[in-house]
Amino acid sequence: MIPSIKHYLRWRLRRATQKKWKIIISKLRLSKLTTPMRDEIASMWNGTLASEDLYQIAALQQLSKNPSPLFVPEFQYYYNIEPTLNRRSFALAYSDKNFYERFISFPKGLFVRTVIRSMNGVLMNHDYAAIQDADAVASLETGVEYIFKPSTSTSGGDDVALISKDQDGKIRFKERLFDTWMEAINASGLKHGNYLVQERVQQHEWFAKWNPSSLNTVRLMTYRCVDTNQVHHLGSVIRFGRPGSLVDNQAAGGLTCGIDENGFSRSFVCDKYGHVDHEGCFGERVPMHHRMIEIAQELASQFPYHRILGFDFCVNQNGQVQLLEVNCKNIEVNFMQMNNGPLFQDHLARIIAFTNTNRKQHLFEFHY
Repeated sequence: MIPSIKHYLRWRLRRATQKKWKIIISKLRLSKLTTPMRDEIASMWNGTLASEDLYQIAALQQLSKNPSPLFVPEFQYYYNIEPTLNRRSFALAYSDKNFYERFISFPKGLFVRTVIRSMNGVLMNHDYAAIQDADAVASLETGVEYIFKPSTSTSGGDDVALISKDQDGKIRFKERLFDTWMEAINASGLKHGNYLVQERVQQHEWFAKWNPSSLNTVRLMTYRCVDTNQVHHLGSVIRFGRPGSLVDNQAAGGLTCGIDENGFSRSFVCDKYGHVDHEGCFGERVPMHHRMIEIAQELASQFPYHRILGFDFCVNQNGQVQLLEVNCKNIEVNFMQMNNGPLFQDHLARIIAFTNTNRKQHLFEFHY
């Protein structure tokens, strides 16, 4: 990579993480790391950490109530670890929700049923056959709410909305009525033409307890070992929205609650800035969490270019696990560590060594 571009990316990422962590740390009475702890961390990272990385580790220790030296600072994860372990040039294709049913070998019923697709502006039905605007409208049942979402980027739940058809055949989308399908889509602000319309999941009653208006999910992370290719479950959190919200993302104000090693919800929840709340469904077994781990470990090998993955699962009213998304770039790690402790645990030393001796792939990213 051209040095000037590399330096710009480094500066931009460092600046973004600094801004976020200043807010987080300002809300804490932060205890400084002890000298032995600083020395142990410095030795592990070969003295490459900046002072702000050490402040992040101290904050993560305090938030998670875990005094481990194995926490990963956000900058180090996004700049060094993920670009080494995951081939970012393949990420856009592998994270396209319209492609999942093409390349992922999956158990029956794993995916929420897609009614309408658009790929590169080409309108399609569930089976990838090209259709016309009138066919898209006809495929919606009158009075039934569906979920509209971009297929290639839903960062923070952006552009996720309800869509339906009324008795007169008009399309209700984002609280507005449109005469034709394309009028509704053109008003959505999505210029790239990559989206899908799915049936709205009726979620399991336990997950609905966290917040009934949003589809509440489990983010589960896996790591495929650089030495053995064995897939390890790194951790899981429950994600749920605020009252009235349609999405569960922290960027949209949502909250997270960790899941412990026995599959039970932990005793606190966090927002994106680490603010801790002690109201929730704590100390309860998370329905079907063991099954989510099994599915994630089975599917991880089908992503040969990505060693770190973030799976978003939901559980429907019949107790069936369904996969909503597989994240293979820009995988959020703060909430995982705030809730559960160090992300990589005992794998960290080997991962640091691997990133120091292997090529990183940094890319400018554009929506397409």
